[in-house]
Amino acid sequence: MLPKELLLIILDHLPTHAIEALALALNKSLTPPCLSFLAPIFARRRHKCIMESRFGPFRTKLQRYSAFYVDEGLWITSRKLNAYRKQLGIRNDAVLRKKGTFDPFSAFDYLKLNGDLAWWVPITARPHPGLSPQVTNPHLLELLAAAEKSDVQIPPAFIGFAANEDTMHHMLTMGSYFALGTLCRAPAALDGGAGGYVVRFAAEQMLCCFWSLYIEPGPAGRHCVLGSNTDPGAQLGFDILREDASESEVEWAWEPFCATAEERRKAVQDGVGMAMLREDEVGFEGFGFEEWLALNFFEIWIFIWVTERDKGVDKQFLGPLRRYVEYNYYHT
Repeated sequence: MLPKELLLIILDHLPTHAIEALALALNKSLTPPCLSFLAPIFARRRHKCIMESRFGPFRTKLQRYSAFYVDEGLWITSRKLNAYRKQLGIRNDAVLRKKGTFDPFSAFDYLKLNGDLAWWVPITARPHPGLSPQVTNPHLLELLAAAEKSDVQIPPAFIGFAANEDTMHHMLTMGSYFALGTLCRAPAALDGGAGGYVVRFAAEQMLCCFWSLYIEPGPAGRHCVLGSNTDPGAQLGFDILREDASESEVEWAWEPFCATAEERRKAVQDGVGMAMLREDEVGFEGFGFEEWLALNFFEIWIFIWVTERDKGVDKQFLGPLRRYVEYNYYHT
């Protein structure tokens, strides 16, 4: 039997599925140290199950107006990715995984995401082309004040990202941009009465799709990323709830959405907005904000690199991309 210290070092370098296999091995002395590594994974699986029970299955094929995973769509194929393995520095003995084996749930096990965005690198010297972020420090401070009033904990990764304008300008987005909305209460029909809140943080440039944080109240409130066809706060589109609207006009405006009149009245009393969402148009698209951000970043980066759409990508920054591709698309 290996010394415990050495065993822990080895486990720290193994993928999750290998640690799980060891935990089930006949040698029961391996189980306790393996479980210490697997505890966070089990917690994430519970989180995934809870969010899927509310918002439906996680979108594994396509994130709205984002990157297709390799071989899950028509943008990038594994054959084309493999043609660029030499430029990416993929090892010669690495074997390309079979189509359809990409698992977004475990895509970043090797990074051990902790909210500090340490994985992010500005892959171009200039800002990524597209619409400028509509997120300012006053916007963020307003959101944090509203969150504190509603007993909502904004994820540290989100705060760090929204507070750094340079990061937002260089983040890969593929036709969308970051735009911070107001904190809105989620209708009970949407999250099963969990009392959660949503805040829109990104929009497709034609305002066809929106991405929002969903956050449970409380000091340890779970959060995830939702995609929708409508803006939960209805602030980037036209104003259908103008101040001089009649009661009948207000009821007409809210008719397509799942919030009840009583929920809306309660939200007004509590001084918080009500999310304008429909049950059938919301998708579960991110296990957490940092996972969503990293997944979009690396998958879009693959597309840019393979299609050579951006000649300005500095090759010195290819190390993080190579590691992502090796971990998720090759057996090494």
